[in-house]
Amino acid sequence: MEITTERRQDIVICRLEGELDMYEAPNLHAKYKTMIERERAKGIILDLAKLTYLDSSGIGVLFQLYSDAKTKQTPFCLSGAAGMVQQLFKLSRMAAILPLQPDVLAALDAIRRQS
Repeated sequence: MEITTERRQDIVICRLEGELDMYEAPNLHAKYKTMIERERAKGIILDLAKLTYLDSSGIGVLFQLYSDAKTKQTPFCLSGAAGMVQQLFKLSRMAAILPLQPDVLAALDAIRRQS
């Protein structure tokens, strides 16, 4: 899985590309922790638009990142989930728990409204 980051003002956007599974979940968690410490963001978006595969470990790490952000009172949002990834969120009922937006622009708007 590839992870790229972009900063829009005080909001960091992490774009995930490829597969988020039990092998990649620990890598995402480690990179996220390093990024949060370095960036000091006032909001975080994980863009899932190019994520092609997600399993229960991936959902688990996304929930953990959301919980970490919530504990630190940092606005957090997932965006762009489509296809199999979106279906898994619905089937697992995580769509009702995790803050999901259709795209990055909607996520930026949602985070700015939280701040």
